[in-house]
Amino acid sequence: MATELALHFEGGRDYEQAVNYLLLAADNAVGRFAYRDCIEILQHAHDLVLKLPLTVRAEIEVRILVSIGHAHFALGALVDSAPDVCSRGGTRPASWSQGGSDARVNLRDVSAGLYSSRRRCRGIG
Repeated sequence: MATELALHFEGGRDYEQAVNYLLLAADNAVGRFAYRDCIEILQHAHDLVLKLPLTVRAEIEVRILVSIGHAHFALGALVDSAPDVCSRGGTRPASWSQGGSDARVNLRDVSAGLYSSRRRCRGIG
């Protein structure tokens, strides 16, 4: 149902609502252990989030990229689990910087965060 609502809002050019429903659909996919579906849904959400104003985009974009990283991690694709940072040369996207700084992302910190998140989900740590 969430996917259909996302398509409805996308057709109406209400991209923020469409992205919200795509995030819900991705959560549903994770609940079914359908991580590849989750990644596909989140990649579509990321395409749509680029159409949002910068003031709204940054937080949602971070959430999407981290979720993509978590899904890759769950599939055992550790290299792909660092959320889209490698393809950006280790720098944050422009929409992430409200102050205009070009801060570097520490990939080791991203990987450690993904690892600890997965351990918490499994009840290990």
